[in-house]
Amino acid sequence: MVTIDYSICDRMKGCPPARRCPVQAIIPVGGEGFFRRKVERWEIDESKCTGCGICIRLCPQNAISKKPKK
Repeated sequence: MVTIDYSICDRMKGCPPARRCPVQAIIPVGGEGFFRRKVERWEIDESKCTGCGICIRLCPQNAISKKPKK
């Protein structure tokens, strides 16, 4: 699946990958989600993520990448 590099992610409230994820697998954690300027962090709900890669292509900070296979 995918992972978020929190050292790069700017935690913007209108995160393009979160808005465009077809299965709503990117969820805000902490704060008030979309109603604050920034959220504490975004997380990938692995139970929903299909691995389509839309989030990787849409992240303006390139903070989302594929997890290495084990």
